[in-house]
Amino acid sequence: MEKLQYFEICNRRYPVICSFAAIAALDERFGSMEAMNEAFMSKKPSSVVRAFDDAMEIFLAEGRVYAEAYGLEVPPPLPCKPSSLVHITENDKLFGFIQALMDSDTRREVETVSKNADATPDR
Repeated sequence: MEKLQYFEICNRRYPVICSFAAIAALDERFGSMEAMNEAFMSKKPSSVVRAFDDAMEIFLAEGRVYAEAYGLEVPPPLPCKPSSLVHITENDKLFGFIQALMDSDTRREVETVSKNADATPDR
């Protein structure tokens, strides 16, 4: 499944995806994508960690739904919040992962829409 990406933690690969449902959940949680980015850039550590946990829990839940729908093997849910399993020195890498996940999935959707639009005859 090329749309799935994987988040490696606890010696397991967890499927994640930035689906329409994930975008809706992120928008509901943060109010807007801009507000989510602001939360990630906050100078208050508790706000940053909460934003990371909320975003990753959404991506992990949506990845699980997508993988299970396609009959793929999925590891058991994490036993705690994702941030409890991440060392502080990995924060830049993890936020880069979230940004890349959102960028690649939203770009892929836009490309898909534009290809379908070109293939649709005018009426």
